Amino acid sequence: MYKKLKVYKTTKSYQTNIVTPEQTMMSKVAKNGLTIEEMVETRMIWFKKNGSIDKRCSAYKCGIVDENCEIILPETEKVNDVANDPDDETDSDSDEEEELPSDTHFYGVLSEKIKNIDELVDVMTNGIKKYKEYMLEHNDTEILPEDLVTTLDYWFQHDSERNDYFDYLISQESAPAVAFDNVAVRVLQAVEDQEKS
Repeated sequence: MYKKLKVYKTTKSYQTNIVTPEQTMMSKVAKNGLTIEEMVETRMIWFKKNGSIDKRCSAYKCGIVDENCEIILPETEKVNDVANDPDDETDSDSDEEEELPSDTHFYGVLSEKIKNIDELVDVMTNGIKKYKEYMLEHNDTEILPEDLVTTLDYWFQHDSERNDYFDYLISQESAPAVAFDNVAVRVLQAVEDQEKS
C-alpha cells in the first residue's frame, strides 16, 4: 500500500518539493500539538512487546518523542509567556528585531499642512538624514537609495491615511507618481549634498 505524498510548488524558484510522510506528521504535531495518545492512535508511535518505544516509529525518527516517550519540543517552539507574568522584565538583549519609531520621530511632528514642495523637501531631507543615522546606529546598516525612496513612499502613504499634512502636495498633481519621484530625487540629492559638506 502506498501513501500519497503532498507536492508543493514554490513559485519563486519553480522547484517541486516532495513532502515525506514524516515531515507531514511533524508539521501536524507542531500545528495541532498532538498528545502521546493521539500519536499512538494515528500510528506515529509504536511500542515493543516489553512496553518500550520502538525506535523505528516515525515519531521517534523525526525527533518528536524521546526513548522515554516524552514529547521533545524544539527550542523555537518554547513559549515565554510574558503576557501572563507581569513581574518579568523584557529582555534587553533579545534577538528579535527592534520596531522602528514612528515616521514623525524622523521628520518631526507636524501641526499644520506643509505649504509647498520646497518646504516638503526640507522636512523630508531632515527626516531621511535622521533615518539613515538611526539605521546605521541601531542596525549597523547603510541604507540603499532605493530603500530610502521606499521609506519616503511609506511616509507619504501614512500621512495620507492620517492628517494629510504633505501628501496632498503630491496627490493633487496630474501625475502623482512623477511628482513623487521628483520630490524623492530632490530629497536624496539634498541628503547626499549635506553628507558631503
